[in-house]
Amino acid sequence: MRRILFKSGLCLLDLILILLLCGIAHAGVKHVIVMIADGWGYNQITATRYWTGIVREYESWNSAYPMSTFMWLGSYDTDQAWSDFNYVLSRYTDSAAAATAMSTGVKTYQGAICFGPGMQPLEHVIERAEALGMATGVITSVQWSQGTPACFVAHNRSRNNYTQIAREMVYDSAVDVIM
Repeated sequence: MRRILFKSGLCLLDLILILLLCGIAHAGVKHVIVMIADGWGYNQITATRYWTGIVREYESWNSAYPMSTFMWLGSYDTDQAWSDFNYVLSRYTDSAAAATAMSTGVKTYQGAICFGPGMQPLEHVIERAEALGMATGVITSVQWSQGTPACFVAHNRSRNNYTQIAREMVYDSAVDVIM
């Protein structure tokens, strides 16, 4: 049950990031915790329903794969995605690009760790929190230099540069906790 509740935090992710990026966090918020359910699915939706007691409209839809992904270049064809499952298998957003979008608000290319489509480093939410004087950290159940956790601490043109990403996280970032 704890694992399900831990993963249910994605529902609050957008609201927390918007508040933090808009600077509202500076107005008295003491702690901000962002939990990401990497591979979000029905178990996280069910856990959220149990926690809130609210059944959302999308829970009644007859679908096997309810999540959608949209790549930076806008090449995603929703009609084709709904009619041809093989299209979805080849046109998905990878976790590094998705986490970059979550941590910076900017859609980017596949495999980017906080790099924009013009190959420029982007400011992520943890850098903004540190600028506001907040303590920051990343705790993950996967190798911490992988796509999702790395996008909240590091910058790299390729998610496959694990050693460079790990070095930046440890030596060049101002995060207080990496676990």
